[in-house]
Amino acid sequence: MKKCGSIAFADIDGDNDQDVLITGLNNLGQYIAKQYRNITCVSTISAITISSCTTYTVPSGDETYSTTGSYTVSDTVPNYCGEDSIITIQLTIVPRYSQTEAVIVCNGDNYTFPDGDLITNITSQLIDTSYLQTMTFGCDSIIITTVTLATTYNQMETVIICRGDNYTFPDGDIATNIISQLTDTTNFLTNSVGCDSVIVTTITITPTYNQSDTVSVCNGDNYTFPDGDTITNITSQLTDTSHLQTMGPGCDSIIIITINVISIDNSVIQNETTLTANLFGANYQWLNCNDNNTELSGEIGQAFTADTSGNYAVMLTLNGCVDTSICTEISILGILENDFGISLTVYPNPTSGYLNIDLGKIYNDVNVKVQNIAGKTVLNKEVGTTNQFDVEILGSTGTYLVNIKTTSGESATIRVLKK
Repeated sequence: MKKCGSIAFADIDGDNDQDVLITGLNNLGQYIAKQYRNITCVSTISAITISSCTTYTVPSGDETYSTTGSYTVSDTVPNYCGEDSIITIQLTIVPRYSQTEAVIVCNGDNYTFPDGDLITNITSQLIDTSYLQTMTFGCDSIIITTVTLATTYNQMETVIICRGDNYTFPDGDIATNIISQLTDTTNFLTNSVGCDSVIVTTITITPTYNQSDTVSVCNGDNYTFPDGDTITNITSQLTDTSHLQTMGPGCDSIIIITINVISIDNSVIQNETTLTANLFGANYQWLNCNDNNTELSGEIGQAFTADTSGNYAVMLTLNGCVDTSICTEISILGILENDFGISLTVYPNPTSGYLNIDLGKIYNDVNVKVQNIAGKTVLNKEVGTTNQFDVEILGSTGTYLVNIKTTSGESATIRVLKK
């Protein structure tokens, strides 16, 4: 079959360019017509706005952006007919969030987490993870929330005050002129999240004292009063008033102390060689004044009888007080030792200083020696052959021992009191 056709040129699409129209028969003898438009290919310029989560790669694949922020990007790609196409991109990289937060609630409170989940009656610490889209572009974020319970108080306290005082409770309430124990319950907000606390306060009244006491002291003793004042050498009754704070809050008390003095009668009655203490019902201890007030063993009665001359006193104890009498001299007078027989006489005794001594008969080489109570010799005299002689005692008043001796061996000792 013979193929035939025609070609015509015309502005078919109205773009002021000549288009081509081809007509003819194909191999099957069918009539066909094809139109070819004349298209001019040029470079193009365009602008787009892009928001991306985390990263973005430009159309050409040349650059990738992953840092959060906003960018102006110029990218070049071929267009449909192979010419360059320049694209200006206004790019924003939107961040994704992964953060933690801490929340404090009161015991038993509810809490709504960022993803809308609600937990009720929270009584212990808990941790919740919220997944949510935080931006309009739909970028996922994670928020981990830790919920902690705020500290609240439920406590008891005891306060001690003085009678009649005022007291301000933790919530600011004031109780005035408190004279008996009372209890108050305070409810108040103790922390920044407004959790209630309870404090139960018990007020206790401190007693104050207004009392009198009587104490006894020994004559001449000292005494320290409750307020710390000290009185020394007390010899008569006295009364002192102490003003003092007896308890921690500083409540004043008054204590009146009367001091009675225990006086001991330390007088002694002498009847010859017996001494008797006037005080009845005491404890007694007799002393030897000539031996530095040495206690006389076994001599603890109210009366004491001396068997040797000397000075004696008594120590008296009554109701814890001790006093001692003055020393009293006892002289046991007369002949203590005698080899001269019953005819020996010594007179007067006591004496004012002179003694007359009669031996009863004549003796040869008579010697006389006089010593005081301390053993000191005040006279040592040879009187020769005689049966009678006088002796003058020189010295102060007191007890003396007169010793008489002969060469034939006779001797005598006489205790004499010089007044």
